[in-house]
Order: sequence, then C-alpha cells, then structure tokens
Amino acid sequence: MRNQDAVNYIKETKHNPNYLSSVPINTQIVNVTSDLKTVCEKADIIVLAIPSAFVQGTLSSAKIDLSSKIFSLPLKELFLNTIKLLANTFKRNTMSH
Repeated sequence: MRNQDAVNYIKETKHNPNYLSSVPINTQIVNVTSDLKTVCEKADIIVLAIPSAFVQGTLSSAKIDLSSKIFSLPLKELFLNTIKLLANTFKRNTMSH
C-alpha cells in the first residue's frame, strides 16, 4: 500500500477503504504494509496489481535487485509495452546494484 493511513485502516477494520471495500481481508495471512522495499526483498513471487503506466516508477522506487524475482501480472496488463517496461526496469535495477 502507498498510504500508511490506509494500512492502519485495513489492520483495524480488515477492509480496504479504497478498493473492493466489501471484501474482508484476513490480516492473519495477509501482511499489510507500505514498506515496498522490504516486501520485494522478502518475496520470491511479486504480484503486480497496478496499472502498467505505474510499473516502472513503482518498481524503481524499491531500489533492489529484482532479477531473481518471479512476477505475476493481471492478463489485461500483458501488453508488449509493459513487458518492455519491465525488462528495462529490471536491467536498470540490476545494473545499479
């Protein structure tokens, strides 16, 4: 999550205030956090549930080596531009570490 207030809200109410607010979130199995870097470092598989226009900026902000990570993208986001964008982001992040 980008917003710590939303993280706190989810931890307290077990619901996301912005998306699918009627769906309960089991915080015993879902670790809700705004710490993208730590989450990416610990994860083997990263599920990108963000619009393709924000992939590069979001992954670049993590500032970690993503070359060993497995990524999952929603089918609607699997367009050539997204794949090129991901490849460029991985290349930049890998070369800077």
